[in-house]
Amino acid sequence: MFLGLLFAAIGLQSCSKENEEVEDPIPTAMLINKVSVSNTPSYNYYENRDWDTNFSDADMYFLLAYTDGNGNIGTVIYNGANDYVEDVAPGGGITLTLNNPLRIDLNGSLDFAIGLFDYDDFGEDELMDTPVDLIDISSYKVANPPSTINIEGTDGSRFQLEVEYSY
Repeated sequence: MFLGLLFAAIGLQSCSKENEEVEDPIPTAMLINKVSVSNTPSYNYYENRDWDTNFSDADMYFLLAYTDGNGNIGTVIYNGANDYVEDVAPGGGITLTLNNPLRIDLNGSLDFAIGLFDYDDFGEDELMDTPVDLIDISSYKVANPPSTINIEGTDGSRFQLEVEYSY
């Protein structure tokens, strides 16, 4: 009888372990592999002129940076000013595929932002568009986060980030 009870107890333990759900892991970092933007502003409405003064189209690049909690740019994660794409057609877009993914620490509390700029040889580069909202890091500290992040720009651009995660 004792042996029967022992086997029954062991059987109940193994059943309860089989029925336990394993929680999906929460990522510690986001790795950005590719950044694309489409439907870019075709005209500089802020200064009421074309993007480039010589009537050529915009020379575009991305900048990604952490923000300080108030929306101000903090530490720059990526500055693509040296890798701008020349003369992007009005309303067109660009894609940046990275050989070394950009790492965003998800354990921190800083959000990050992306900006699209028009590169200028002389004078300051012009901000073309940014997302409507900051990219909230806490949104990606979840089980099974998305591998594609779609973001609307304030001036109509459509940003897309292709990402993977480390755990």
